Amino acid sequence: MKIGKDTNIQMGLRVYSPWNIVIGSNCSIGHDSLLDGRRGIRIGDNVDLAGHIKIMTLGHDLDDPEYPTVGASVVIQDNASLFLGVSVLPGRTIAEGTAVALDSVITKDTEPWSIYAGNPAKKIRNRRIDHLSYHRNYKRYFH
Repeated sequence: MKIGKDTNIQMGLRVYSPWNIVIGSNCSIGHDSLLDGRRGIRIGDNVDLAGHIKIMTLGHDLDDPEYPTVGASVVIQDNASLFLGVSVLPGRTIAEGTAVALDSVITKDTEPWSIYAGNPAKKIRNRRIDHLSYHRNYKRYFH
């Protein structure tokens, strides 16, 4: 797995195919999360993934009697924030500055600097900012 400078990964992370995962600088990957790298994951800089995040890149074709695997890579662009319990389905792109609310399920690509919530996640509104002036690197001191 390629991990950028000053990125913090908390305890309990489960990873499939780490050689297909690239994580940028100044990121925080929360406790007890799952990164399914079988089809590839690209995480930009200054990304905040809270605990219990599930990023999936592979599943099954439910309409095919052979039940084949299908999937695609996931991209999470710079300055995105995924709050506790978010799930991202295969092939999705989380746009720059997107914030995703607690326990939401991302089934479609997001728009930049927007807020999403729900299952399936829907756009709630645009963020009132279009940049961040700080760099994430949250470190839990006790775990």
